[in-house]
Amino acid sequence: MKTKQLVKKVFALAAVIIFSITMNQINAQSQKIDKAENKFCTSVANFIQSLENLEEANMGDDIKEFNKAYNLADKDWNKVVKSADKLENVEINEGVKAYNNLVGEVNKIGDGTKSGDNTDKISEHIGKNIETFNQIVGPICD
Repeated sequence: MKTKQLVKKVFALAAVIIFSITMNQINAQSQKIDKAENKFCTSVANFIQSLENLEEANMGDDIKEFNKAYNLADKDWNKVVKSADKLENVEINEGVKAYNNLVGEVNKIGDGTKSGDNTDKISEHIGKNIETFNQIVGPICD
């Protein structure tokens, strides 16, 4: 009897650990997308500021100041492009990870029967897929 209870406790502990790891992976995916979005938004804000500075320099007579402002705007534009590429790659990579996690969980079913654990984990991964892809298409499709 004690062995069965110990085995049950070990399985319960393992389930809790696996659940915790799954949740950490899901949170890490959201954090990567959030970080890439923040960098993109910051680069766009900096570029807009550079354009405003360029407009001010354009109204003046000093060509050196104009060229300086133009060069800064050009650098900031390149940062926008770079951060947009990074954001796109992060979003797609995180979308791929989210879907692969769902596929992995479905593949664990194996014998064709689902348990409550499978159902809960699959629901989490489905939710994560929906969240991830809504983050990707939200700004574009809204």
